[in-house]
Amino acid sequence: TNNANTTTATSSKPLARSSHGLSIIQNGSLLVLYGGEHIARTPIEDTNSSQVLWVAKKGAAAGAGGAEDWQWIVPTITGSGSAPPARVAHAQAAVGNTIYIFGGRNGIEMGENAMNDLWMLQIDPDHNDTTATWTQIHDNTTDSTTTTTVPEARSFHKMIAIKTNLYMFGGCSPSGRMNDLWKFDTLSCQWTELGVSKVLRGRGGPNVLSLDDSKKIAIVAGFAGEETNDGHVYRIGDGGGKWEEEGMKGLDEMRPRSVCCFASLPKV
Repeated sequence: TNNANTTTATSSKPLARSSHGLSIIQNGSLLVLYGGEHIARTPIEDTNSSQVLWVAKKGAAAGAGGAEDWQWIVPTITGSGSAPPARVAHAQAAVGNTIYIFGGRNGIEMGENAMNDLWMLQIDPDHNDTTATWTQIHDNTTDSTTTTTVPEARSFHKMIAIKTNLYMFGGCSPSGRMNDLWKFDTLSCQWTELGVSKVLRGRGGPNVLSLDDSKKIAIVAGFAGEETNDGHVYRIGDGGGKWEEEGMKGLDEMRPRSVCCFASLPKV
């Protein structure tokens, strides 16, 4: 092929990439890789989707040296709907065994062709030829007094799942770097804006963490014109949450960073 961002369906493993999404589902037995860039700022895409979406299936037996055996598979896309447009720097999170992606961009410049679409991905690992089904999700808000029901298009934002809700923060939009927090209820299919951080500047590539038994969300670091090492906590409440009055303490010694890996581990 003439495009280094494409490959044939016979490839045995994913292209090297960045700005992609990675989710683990099915009790840790399936790893789902979607999107990203192999050439800087150019979304991976091809006509047969052989590099856009990959699933790694955990084998029953350990390999050499006791390492677990994982097999990369390109799933067969099923269903009557289309797949999402190619993109880099989207946000991705899993609620149970269902994966959601939001936004990203397919243009070269930061604000070029930014998107604010939400998609649901369902994987069927029991099928002999592992299948995947994409469904675009639309906001169900019907309140005529609400003028903003969907987050602004953006890339390099981050999203996590807490129970059946998705929480999304920040990113880079055509209007600049964002510092807003949104919630998407996957049961009612409704977006709710939770307000902007009065402590943090707008940024891309932040870390979004679930803390205190999923009662708090911490936003840590990110790129706000330069890499940062600050943080701010949002308290989730049954009747509505709120941002804490002050920023997080104890981060001064942490090296500034952005677009890095993060995870929240359950209590042991």
